[in-house]
Amino acid sequence: MVGPMDVVKCIWLPQRDEMRVILQKYIVDISLFYHIVHVPSLQSLVEDIYAGLEANVRVDVGGVLLLLSICASTTYAWSPPDDIRCLFANSAEANGQSTFWIKQALDVIGHSQKTAHASLECIQGLIILFFVFCNHESVSFRARNVFMYAISMATELLLHRIDDPTASSMPTLVRMSEAKKEIGRRVWWFMVATDWTLAQFSCPQEGVYLIHKHQMAVNKPRNTNDEDVIEGVDIIDRPETEATCMSYFVQRIRLAEVCRALLDRTPVGTQASESIAYQDILDVDAKLNKFIQNAPSFFSVNYPGLDELPATDIRRSLFITAQRYMLNLLVHRQLCDAEDTTEGEDEVAGAWKILHEVQDQFPPAAKLLELSIKILRKYKIKHRALDLLQQQVSGIAPYNNSFPMTPESANQEIRMSSVQQNIGTETENVLLEQHWQMLEGKMDLNTIDWDKLFWGIDAPFI
Repeated sequence: MVGPMDVVKCIWLPQRDEMRVILQKYIVDISLFYHIVHVPSLQSLVEDIYAGLEANVRVDVGGVLLLLSICASTTYAWSPPDDIRCLFANSAEANGQSTFWIKQALDVIGHSQKTAHASLECIQGLIILFFVFCNHESVSFRARNVFMYAISMATELLLHRIDDPTASSMPTLVRMSEAKKEIGRRVWWFMVATDWTLAQFSCPQEGVYLIHKHQMAVNKPRNTNDEDVIEGVDIIDRPETEATCMSYFVQRIRLAEVCRALLDRTPVGTQASESIAYQDILDVDAKLNKFIQNAPSFFSVNYPGLDELPATDIRRSLFITAQRYMLNLLVHRQLCDAEDTTEGEDEVAGAWKILHEVQDQFPPAAKLLELSIKILRKYKIKHRALDLLQQQVSGIAPYNNSFPMTPESANQEIRMSSVQQNIGTETENVLLEQHWQMLEGKMDLNTIDWDKLFWGIDAPFI
């Protein structure tokens, strides 16, 4: 019964046909980087949820969260080439819906917490939502909070003990089919790899990981395609040299283990001598090079004979190609020489140039550009990145001439001129934090380590 003071929340989902289009986009373009789902099961889940809604019966909360998270992720990643799907008027409309789906997902998370709901689908939804938050606001408190909730729910479902020799005495695991356990391994190990990698970032969790390798009993997920994971059929673990939808995932776990080994060498609160630190660097460098040597050949950017392979060969597919470059980016970013400061300055200049160019098409970019100037000025940050920024805003930067002479470019000049006039206004600085909250960054500006912020330009992309 609902009392007069109770608030009844309504959760919106796309129409069934629209959800199918969104799901297809997610499977093709997004899932390849964190393949924590089983595509055939996910497609069946969509049909079951909509069939339940049409029959006016209760649907699974975890499944709803998973769909909402997919909607948030897909609309964020929607780009002009996707306009041929004819689901949105344009990519800007799709991108603008991402925050709506995030809020819907947060409402479902709140409900799941109140009802103590826990399911594998709910964990998958939380993981996807974590990455959506990272895309919107970096590794923020909200992003980490969602991720930690996923870990908590996973331990509640005993995913950390799927392959425990005593699992036969645990009813939760006994009721889980072998196919479900395999998906559980994917989910658990993805959280493990993310946890170990997250400790590399400049955030409160820096240098600390939550999942210990000796406090879990879970085999690594098999290198197998989704169509081979079938109820009642033995799952074949294919060799690493064979490309599957899990190949990148398997290598990602190996790379995360290298990251964890580095963290274990440098405990929090300790400071190694120069000789020990140098030896650690040599050891990690050796591990990274060994990782590169042992990685499957089809993940090499110099893979011999790639062009001679048939067009239908999976090693030439779009998802293996994207994974190839992503994996190499993650690894080689660790090995690049960070002494070339000119290259770093070019990266900063390029980033601000992008913001400057897209501010008419993407209003948050204009606001972010303006707020960035105010933040750096208010906190008296002295850095060459700030000098480059000020030059670009004031029109000194050489790329100004690249803008087309259109009414839009004139509007850009007027807007940036206004930014320069107001940059030193103290009354606007008083409202700075409020404006930042409007971007949903949810960050406390006083706690930001500005040195690490700029150091991030040369930090490992991992």
